[in-house]
Amino acid sequence: MGLNLSPYMTEVEELEIGDTIRLNHDDCMAGTDTRRRLYITRPVSNPTSVVAYCHNCQSGGYHITGQHTGFRRTRHEDTPAQNILKVQDHITVPPNLLGDIDNWPLLAQAWAFRGKLNKNLIRGYGIAYDPSSDRVYIPRYDWHEKSGDTYYFGDLKGYQLRNVDPTNKRPKYLTVTATDDIGFSLLKADRQSTEWSRAVLVEDLLSGIHIIEATHDGAVVTVAIVNYGTQVQLPALHACSLQSRAIVWLDNDSKHVNEQAQQMARTINMIRSQCTVGMVTAKTDPKHHSWDEINAILGDT
Repeated sequence: MGLNLSPYMTEVEELEIGDTIRLNHDDCMAGTDTRRRLYITRPVSNPTSVVAYCHNCQSGGYHITGQHTGFRRTRHEDTPAQNILKVQDHITVPPNLLGDIDNWPLLAQAWAFRGKLNKNLIRGYGIAYDPSSDRVYIPRYDWHEKSGDTYYFGDLKGYQLRNVDPTNKRPKYLTVTATDDIGFSLLKADRQSTEWSRAVLVEDLLSGIHIIEATHDGAVVTVAIVNYGTQVQLPALHACSLQSRAIVWLDNDSKHVNEQAQQMARTINMIRSQCTVGMVTAKTDPKHHSWDEINAILGDT
């Protein structure tokens, strides 16, 4: 029996021609996979299909996807087809949001599970499902703070509505931002510094959430700066430079993104030379890693 690729269709749709992604193999017959042993490749010879192989259970699979969308390339060019942006003076939350994941449709639940979001994280960070647009609602506050088991947040500066249906060719994001949006969110845990402080610059809120959840009780006080993309934003880089150490951790799966990360690291150091700057070279961002892996990567950077 071939490997079932249906649970991974969101990732498959995002896969560029010639690229390979590694994922944890859910329901692996050889036991729980926590080392991302499932490899999925979109071959150059036939970009309308993907092939998969699990190095844990040695099972393979093949799936015809149809016309390749070139997702990552167009995403990082910020084309209107991938992200529709609205700027408003006053942000109004969509009505009738569903905060309880048990009431979400299966595709939205699957998106949350792939992003390692449990009920507490969904509730704590204000994520919900929007029935009117059939999308996941991701709020964009200027700051979030975790204090014990309680979450606090600042002013709502916008939100994203995320398409979670890979068969629907709608834009991936509908983004609404306030006219006074500073362009980034700062996530932190309410603790006194025990050694020194570091900032980790990431692309999206889910990655920022996992940085804070992984590090909030560690010896090093960590803040996450959510950049909402790979564009170079001086306010976000300045916020990073205020810490003793700054680490740039993007989803480095393309030459363009890697170049952006290098420019961000150089700019942070130019803003404040006393800030020690590092860059994670892994091709996947924090939301794809376990909390133990995140701490190990940050410790080695």
